[in-house]
Amino acid sequence: QVWMGDLDPSWTEESISSIWVSFGEKPVGVKIMRDKSASAKPAYCFVTFENPDIVARAMQKNGMAIPGSPRVLKLNFASAGGNNRFSGPATGQSGFAKGDSIKNENSIFVGDLGAEVTESVLSQKFSEKYPSQIRQVKIMVDPSSKVSKGFGFVRFYSSEAQKRALTEMNGVTIGSRPIRVGLAAGSAAQLPIATAMKADSPDVSKIQIVQAQPSLTQFTDPNNTTVVIRGLSSKFTEQELEAHFQSFGDIVYTKLSNDYNSAYVKFHLRHAAENAILFLHGAIINGSNLKVTWGNDNEAQNGSKAYQISKEIPIFYGHLQAHNVNYANSDLKAQATVAYEGSERLPVSKANELYLKSKLHKQQLLEGAMF
Repeated sequence: QVWMGDLDPSWTEESISSIWVSFGEKPVGVKIMRDKSASAKPAYCFVTFENPDIVARAMQKNGMAIPGSPRVLKLNFASAGGNNRFSGPATGQSGFAKGDSIKNENSIFVGDLGAEVTESVLSQKFSEKYPSQIRQVKIMVDPSSKVSKGFGFVRFYSSEAQKRALTEMNGVTIGSRPIRVGLAAGSAAQLPIATAMKADSPDVSKIQIVQAQPSLTQFTDPNNTTVVIRGLSSKFTEQELEAHFQSFGDIVYTKLSNDYNSAYVKFHLRHAAENAILFLHGAIINGSNLKVTWGNDNEAQNGSKAYQISKEIPIFYGHLQAHNVNYANSDLKAQATVAYEGSERLPVSKANELYLKSKLHKQQLLEGAMF
């Protein structure tokens, strides 16, 4: 479970769930906790995910910009202490209840533990590798359900055994999964031996763990050059969209949806797509209020919403030819090539002028061909 703060007052539990889906992590539940003094303002919320691995990936997105919003993700691990399921963010970014900690001296963190792994199983596995060197083993469990949280700590008698375990045990399969290990730091509390003993939570923020990077989406892929335009109408054609968007850079393709309500434009360069989003999002063209954001090339080409990572753009020098400027007249094409050469943005009035000249010239060609 993840604590999420700095919420927009207009956000609902459904919209927060949609935000996480856009980051590639689908929550199983969202609970907004509202300020009692201002019931309309959501102070913070709790986002529940299916397993600890997804929680770990979600925490890696802390500080990332939220698509379509000026806010960024403000995240923390949710505390598991007390009887309240939603008891707020935990100290030191942990989810440990008091009394669930282990002394950090010669200790390592063990993650990705399966639910079937008990303290005795974990102790036996480490004892086989390091005989007579295991001092204490503790697996963290949820205080209410008593179910393993999927991680724990192993304490050694010597620092030599601890250092060996950090390099030798990472990726070793225990139970049904390969484990990952890291250096536990930030706590000096002993393992609880009796319920009367008290301990402080370890500072999990200082655990040194190699984390798997989250899957890229159209919003986080640094090589994505596709934008999607929504809010269109049947008044638009692909050529007209090209005329408006080509001032930002060279276009690979322009594609309208079957219902004409949206379109995809793929640029050759990343900065061209960024400028198109910056300058045309919210613009009103042909009576339509455009909503421009990062698009999915796979969805545009194949109709699949599954995102495929974009290939890195090859290095080139100079500007591409105006191959996608659909002008039949060579003089007009020469004008368009100068206008679209890329040193400055093309004014809308100029783009409209060139587009109308192109349509008139095509009409003249068609009328002349009839006789």
